[in-house]
Amino acid sequence: MVPNPAKKEAHQQVLAARARHDRALAATDAAMLDAVSSPQGQPVMITNADHDKLTADLGAAESNLDAAQCAHWAVPARLPLGQVNPGQQVLDIQTKLISHAIRIAAFNTATALARDVRVHTGYARANHEAHALVR
Repeated sequence: MVPNPAKKEAHQQVLAARARHDRALAATDAAMLDAVSSPQGQPVMITNADHDKLTADLGAAESNLDAAQCAHWAVPARLPLGQVNPGQQVLDIQTKLISHAIRIAAFNTATALARDVRVHTGYARANHEAHALVR
C-alpha cells in the first residue's frame, strides 16, 4: 500500500475552500457590523431579506467547504502500488536488507580507508581529499 496522490490534491482543494470560507466570513462580519452601526442614536432594523443578502456569500462558501471535505474524506489515503504505478513493484524485504547491508559495508570500508590515509600517510591534502582518493 502506498500513499494516494489524489488525496493530496483533495486536501489542497479543502485548504483552498477553507481560505475562501475565512475570507467570506471576514467580509460578512464587516458587512454585518456596517449594517448594524447606526448614526448617532438612530435605530437600525435589519430584515431577514437583508440578513440573507449579507450572508449569501458565506453560505455558498460553507457549502463549498462541506463538499470539499466530503470529497476529501471519500478519497482513500492508501492504494495498492499496482493501482498507483502499474508495473512497479516493491523490493522483497530480504533483497532490500541485503542491498542496505552492502551499502553500509561499503560506506564503513571507505570511511576506514580515508581515516587510514589521513593518519598513516604524509599526504598533504589528506584532510580534504581522502574520501575522493579512496573512491
